[in-house]
Amino acid sequence: MGATGLAAPAIAADTTVTIDPTIAGESVSANGAPVTLPGGATSLVIKLPADSADIVAKGITSLNYYLYNGPNSHFADGSVNIDPVHLTVTVPIPANFAGHAPADMTYCKNSFNVCGNDPTATHYTGYEVIVESYADSGTTYLPIFASSGLIQGTGPGAATVPIDLSAPSAVTNTYYAMNAKTATLAEASDKLIIKAPAGYFTTGPAGTWSGVSTRAFLIGGFGVDGDVALSANGATAVVTVKSSHMWYFCQSGDSDLELTLDGNKGGKTAVTNISVGAPACTQSFSDVPVSNQFYKEIQWLANKKITTGYSGGLFLPLNSVNRDAMAAFMYRMAGEPSFTAPDISPFADLKPSDQFYKEITWLAHQGISTGWDEGSGIHTYRPVQAVNRDAMAAFLYRFSGKPAFAPPVSSPFHDVATDNPFYKEITWLAAQGISTGYADATFRPVQPVNRDAMAAFLYREDTWNLTRR
Repeated sequence: MGATGLAAPAIAADTTVTIDPTIAGESVSANGAPVTLPGGATSLVIKLPADSADIVAKGITSLNYYLYNGPNSHFADGSVNIDPVHLTVTVPIPANFAGHAPADMTYCKNSFNVCGNDPTATHYTGYEVIVESYADSGTTYLPIFASSGLIQGTGPGAATVPIDLSAPSAVTNTYYAMNAKTATLAEASDKLIIKAPAGYFTTGPAGTWSGVSTRAFLIGGFGVDGDVALSANGATAVVTVKSSHMWYFCQSGDSDLELTLDGNKGGKTAVTNISVGAPACTQSFSDVPVSNQFYKEIQWLANKKITTGYSGGLFLPLNSVNRDAMAAFMYRMAGEPSFTAPDISPFADLKPSDQFYKEITWLAHQGISTGWDEGSGIHTYRPVQAVNRDAMAAFLYRFSGKPAFAPPVSSPFHDVATDNPFYKEITWLAAQGISTGYADATFRPVQPVNRDAMAAFLYREDTWNLTRR
């Protein structure tokens, strides 16, 4: 059995889009806490964030500056050249500076000093300096934006006041706009596989980030979140609509996806906009509406022909899963591989004429299930017995190729001891995010698996497999 398990050649291919690693646009923003000016100050020397060097090298040689004494009231402006060696600009303080009354200003800890309803906002009486540059005439794209609060002091001091917006105390962000892409999702429950160069999702498009967290949004970045699973090498992201947001997504009629990377320490953001068409929100089963907690997973199972449900258009999500049905699900998950069922059954309670005989004997042939040893060389499969959650964990671990895994020294679940016969399989399931257990930190290993939970397990195992390819 391969290291990536049996699911690799399986069901119909998922939609895949490859990101262009070329950075289409870059901007830097920075914001500093208010600085007190000595009485005789005549200029401000503002040091820009280090990432500004990339933008300066592309031809931005000067910045516009503005001095404000109110949120929408500036009393001085002009243009200043960028020192490309030191990444500084020198802003003159007008002689009549003190003649402009200070105002109630607000400082917020974000790179554009946009406060909104920020409860951490700090009020001060003073001014604000902003330096910025537009990419070209007639656009609102700002390659460089930097701001700092100013408080007029009275004491002596240097005529030139340094404001270091490259220092750790400043709030900075480098924004990378990536080239837009187009893909087509047939169904809202489908998975979108996003490919990129190795490391893209771990070290960012510039390859120099300390670490990356990846998020996906739909509807232009508002309202609907996506779940994202990443490969270890940072080259693959599997994106799906978050289950709890599926209903809203299906109501919205909008289908643009915004894939966002954030530097783990903050300060870097990359965004790729991906148009995914107009995915359908099919309801294959009358008892699984779009609002169902596991709609996404169950509908995915139906779309991939892993389940057909029951007569009358029902899925019966709260029914338990029998062992024979589990064998059928896994055989279909594996792509219904070529297999000739044996003429003689390996199990005393299973006849060649029984429903799912081929699927069950395939499961045994692959070593995914060994059944029960009843003694005297007799084995049983117990096909109509419900699958317990511990057995489900074992099935999925074996189905996934028995990947190398060292179980934790301490159990993550109160009801799964480290000497449990399925401890390794259960904790592997948890470590991969295929099962998170219950809110009370239990796994409930001997509880039968419901059909809706089974759908979720299979859906997540497939996602795990996708990140391993």
